[in-house]
Amino acid sequence: MVNWFSILLVLISFGIVIQMLRIFPAKGTPLYVYLFVFIGWSLPLLTIALVPYDVYITLSGTDEGELLYYVWEILYWIIFSFCWVILPLLKNFMTAGEFTFLTKALRALIVRLNYLIFLCILLIAFVIYLAVIAQLDKKSIQAFLIAMGNVWGLLLIIILMGYGVVAIPRIWWYKGNYDKSLNYLRLKAVQIDEKRIDTSYELNQCILQAIQFEKELRHDDKLHDYAQRVINRCPEDELEINKTRNYNLPKAQEVNYKNLVALNTKIKALKAERIRLECRWDQLLDQAFALEDIIYSRGNSSHYIRSAFWPAKTGKASRFREVFEWYWHVKIMPILTRVLAVLFALFSVFIILGESTLYIKTNVAVFPLFFKSDHGDVGTQIICFIPMAYVFCTAYIGLFTLRIQGSYGLYNKNHTDPANLVWSAFFTTRMVHPLIYNFLLYIKVTGTQFHKVMGVMTIVPFLGNDFCKFFPLSIIIFAVLNALDFYTWIMVKLGMPQLTFGDHFDQARLTEGTGILKKARMDKEKGYSTNIIYNKDDTPARSISLAKPATSRYEEIKQRSTPKGKNPITIPLNK
Repeated sequence: MVNWFSILLVLISFGIVIQMLRIFPAKGTPLYVYLFVFIGWSLPLLTIALVPYDVYITLSGTDEGELLYYVWEILYWIIFSFCWVILPLLKNFMTAGEFTFLTKALRALIVRLNYLIFLCILLIAFVIYLAVIAQLDKKSIQAFLIAMGNVWGLLLIIILMGYGVVAIPRIWWYKGNYDKSLNYLRLKAVQIDEKRIDTSYELNQCILQAIQFEKELRHDDKLHDYAQRVINRCPEDELEINKTRNYNLPKAQEVNYKNLVALNTKIKALKAERIRLECRWDQLLDQAFALEDIIYSRGNSSHYIRSAFWPAKTGKASRFREVFEWYWHVKIMPILTRVLAVLFALFSVFIILGESTLYIKTNVAVFPLFFKSDHGDVGTQIICFIPMAYVFCTAYIGLFTLRIQGSYGLYNKNHTDPANLVWSAFFTTRMVHPLIYNFLLYIKVTGTQFHKVMGVMTIVPFLGNDFCKFFPLSIIIFAVLNALDFYTWIMVKLGMPQLTFGDHFDQARLTEGTGILKKARMDKEKGYSTNIIYNKDDTPARSISLAKPATSRYEEIKQRSTPKGKNPITIPLNK
């Protein structure tokens, strides 16, 4: 019988998904995207929530596994269909540049089929192998599909975990070093600022191309309507500026349907990329200004943080909250983050030891020792949940720090566009089953109901159980490369910086980044009117903001990017 802890994990999973759907999706996200993303997030989290219960009934020998087996099988094939068919099709549909629903759907289907050709070739080869050497039946085809999905996921997981086991302790260690964190943000400011400039330039070139196309077409031409749709997609203010521009024009292209579709696709991608960059820029400025204020206030004998941007403390306990805030950021946080960094480093060492010894029965890592017997229904599940949560964090932190152009991520305050939402749901479903299978191998618990569902892939030569036990050895290589920053260096030298996890900065540009942040701070402070309260010694005590900040660059760009006729409100410019 399922106990209260299992029910609690399921409820927490749905609560997390509902909260994510509340804070991430951008305004105007279609309802069908909400639906598919809800399923794409909730089913993997539900699957994760059931793992501790499966481990408990296996260790305790409780005869409650038959129903759980069917639950695992149903969840597996629903998630499989979402990660290999439904979500990829939806993502391709959202990013397609065609002009009608039917042509966009057809384009999404063609792109997906091209991607699956290689998998189909492997499936045909495996079917021939089974027909000649082994037995060909429904179960063997099922085993092949499970093995292919697991192999692809495991390849990605080990690469991501090789980064995550290093990154998580390192991130928490550096969180306590405010000066080094601020220097990192200064270097990152140079990178993001350059990307903003490049993206705006590319978008303007596309707008000029769209204007040229529209001018060359007669109003009675059947392509004129498509050209007008491309024009309407362009940000209104940039469109008005470029209409009279006669210099630095793009190379003339033939006006045809293919070029119109390509241009529409590019404008759509560049608009989304620019909004993402502005969102990242606003987040970086908030982090950098907060660090500057904390560093500046470290020597403050009055024990408060001086800032024009921090909300003023009011009420009876305002002074206590000011002092507590100062002690928390200046004294407590640097120590607490270092302690957590050491704890996470130990967890990472245990994971590396366990992953690199999956092929032996001896328990080398610490965590498998806790699963020689059960510790009660709740105790076993809690002991299982703690290392499982950390293992999953090491994989997913790497996924969302990949620097892919037009990179996909989740942005809070309703700044995540529909394509990003679908992308995150796609990878969440793609990685969950290989992660669970790898985790069960790691803690060396066999005979679970999940194993019975996945166990059919053992009949697949090389790609079955043997690959799952021996390939994780490579986590040592990836962890060492990331610890020494060789992985990023190698990818940059190979001309593939988009496949790196971290940022590759030129330390010589630190002064440039300092200047960029200084100018950005001055621009932001213009939107604030402050009243300075002084101490008895005439030193400023604190600043109380009397005016709301100016519109963020993200909000400005997002509203300016609204097609003509969609929003008649005039948006004031900050810069």
